[in-house]
Amino acid sequence: MEIDQLTTVVFDLDGTLCTYKEDLESSILRCFEVESVDDLPFTPEDYQDEFKRQFPGAIDGRVEHPEISFRKRLVWSLLEPLDGFSRKRILRCANRFDEIREAELALFPETVDVLGELRGHVKLGLLTNGPSSLQWAKIRHLGIEDLFDEVVVSGDHGLVKPDPEIFYLTLEKLGSTPEESIYVGNSHKYDVQGAKNAGLPVVWRRNPDEDEPVPEEEYPEPDFVVEDLKEIFGLGILDLSDDFNSRRIKLS
Repeated sequence: MEIDQLTTVVFDLDGTLCTYKEDLESSILRCFEVESVDDLPFTPEDYQDEFKRQFPGAIDGRVEHPEISFRKRLVWSLLEPLDGFSRKRILRCANRFDEIREAELALFPETVDVLGELRGHVKLGLLTNGPSSLQWAKIRHLGIEDLFDEVVVSGDHGLVKPDPEIFYLTLEKLGSTPEESIYVGNSHKYDVQGAKNAGLPVVWRRNPDEDEPVPEEEYPEPDFVVEDLKEIFGLGILDLSDDFNSRRIKLS
């Protein structure tokens, strides 16, 4: 693969630009620490299973009460069948869990500096998978919307990575093409596979503290691997000395 002129860098959000300061289990424990329960009513695995079950409907709009945030809806679904949880108590727990998870979400230390260094030299895009209410709440909590030329949340469009159409839509909004763009993400399934489906080269952010495994045979290899976003400046694919319209960069 070769890029004659790299004008556009598109980033994933979760696990690429930001992460949670505490794990899911710790957030669940804190949520119920004042509820006087002997055993946690659900586990991180229960939560993840419910997330996967409700995710498709949240993307294509097949949900009741879409005004309720996705996290709150998950907690509500997990607690409603259980004895001892009134509607008032469920709502209290759902609100608390949503607040805890939002408060624990933080940018990686280098994120703002990297985006700031790129801004003005390349077009910057953000493409994130997830329900609209959840992802936009994250973006606004992190205060990063204005750092990008375009922000695309899959739930706004009824599409999800690795579908190449969501990548094409993002590039169209940026006025770019796959031949002049690169994608930066942390998931083999959604980011590496999706970008490759759309014909974009990929920088894979490997997070040693997360469970994302080494690429399996079913997924294509990323073009580059970094553990810190600052490392993209040492890959030989970016030259910020000139305006991007006059720069020609080879990627092979």
